[in-house]
Amino acid sequence: MEQESKIATFYDLPKSFISDAVSRIDIVDRLVVQKLSKYLRAIVFGLPPLKLKLNLEIDARLIKTMFNNCEAEYVNIYDEYTGVCRVRSTKTFEGNYLQTALNDIKMIAKNNATELYFSSLEKSNKLGASLYEDSENAGAEEMNISSGTIEFKDFYHKEIATILSYFKKGVFEQIIFRGCKSDGGMEQIYKLEPWRMAKNFFSEWDVELNGSLLHFFHFTGFIIHINTITDEMAMEIRDILFKREIFEWCDIHCNSSDFSPRKLAKVFQADYIGGDSFQVNYSNDISNFRIISELYVIRPTSDKPQTKDWWRVVIRKEGIP
Repeated sequence: MEQESKIATFYDLPKSFISDAVSRIDIVDRLVVQKLSKYLRAIVFGLPPLKLKLNLEIDARLIKTMFNNCEAEYVNIYDEYTGVCRVRSTKTFEGNYLQTALNDIKMIAKNNATELYFSSLEKSNKLGASLYEDSENAGAEEMNISSGTIEFKDFYHKEIATILSYFKKGVFEQIIFRGCKSDGGMEQIYKLEPWRMAKNFFSEWDVELNGSLLHFFHFTGFIIHINTITDEMAMEIRDILFKREIFEWCDIHCNSSDFSPRKLAKVFQADYIGGDSFQVNYSNDISNFRIISELYVIRPTSDKPQTKDWWRVVIRKEGIP
């Protein structure tokens, strides 16, 4: 009996041939290919990646992206010419380079992107204005992020609000601000679903409070820098701790000499008679919390010749280190 001949498939081709072919296609198509096939994923990336990682840098006339190890540049070269430069190829298109980049990012981020890093290079307010305009006209589907980190570096808060608005269905493990600048945009951020659904928040610069800390205690934990904790804020913290079950920890750094730690202590322990550095306990009948106040002194350096003191207020639910 004559043996049936095996039908040749794509998988019978030499790996070098497949790798070369995949390297020549568009970055979005390449990521689709590596997602659909473990075999191709091993060829494209060497090993099957467990998570898709997206890095994005935004300049006034350039967007650089890297999806795992697939790089792409979206460039606005002249006013009369816009184009997107991709690995080993250049494509021109009608429309705005920023809109095209964000639409591609949306498409890719829907497929299990778990770590997103946004940073800006010599950005200006003009870029912020174009972000707002483009976000209204992009028209692509919403990103759906189920977990991971989104980090912003050197952005204004209004620009962060614009980018976060693309993640209407997202739930982030943490949102991070590094070197981000106040411009009245935090009020917009507070209203966004990704902000309300995120688990943790960290900011290394001051954030706008609008007189309230309520916008932070829906997180499991957060670290923020603010000017001071007013008497009203202290009572607000006490009332929040009495009601909230999700919150577990926070570090609040107060930069102002106007802050009175002893007044904060008295809100949680009316008979407190100690100094500004303290640890007091507070219970809401469900959980126990410890509230700690510590003085930090930043010693002078050649770059920063002045000594600066600030207070760190630590709140921890019982059992949280």
